[in-house]
Amino acid sequence: MEHLPDGLAREEFCRLYRQHLEPHREGLVRTLTQLLDRTDYSSPVDHLDLGVFADESGDGHVSVWCYFNGPNRRVSGTEPSLFAGKSVHLTEGIRVPIHDPGAYEFSTADASITVVMEWVESCWEDAGGAAYAIPATITGHEDCCGSGEVKPLNGAARARVAPQRRGSKRSKPST
Repeated sequence: MEHLPDGLAREEFCRLYRQHLEPHREGLVRTLTQLLDRTDYSSPVDHLDLGVFADESGDGHVSVWCYFNGPNRRVSGTEPSLFAGKSVHLTEGIRVPIHDPGAYEFSTADASITVVMEWVESCWEDAGGAAYAIPATITGHEDCCGSGEVKPLNGAARARVAPQRRGSKRSKPST
């Protein structure tokens, strides 16, 4: 398995990480296009959340999931249609070089989240996702790493979600 060099600056780490993602672009765009073209909803879905999991251990795994959300969420491992509660793994089998997170002066988990989010956003756009009717957003999963920003992926999401940090608290108006 290929290794990223130790001691890189954040910018160089991100550049190399992205460079290793690019050969997978065509496959992810195809996966996203197929997902966006589906119309087999068996229950209402009012938004999609794409969650990027960090490569916290430097083991070279890239993991992005699409979560279908809406009222009446349910769980089914056998239902082939799309429904509120369904999740789809978008990056199965995608690997990047391994690295030692302790060999850098920055959080490689944060850097990998940022790079993967930017890459998925560009693939989403290439797949025609900007025109997708259901609001869709992307963020680092569970605020574990990255900026925590929830980023809209289409116009429907921009109207629904103002740029914000996931889990941020709104201050109460003073009276």
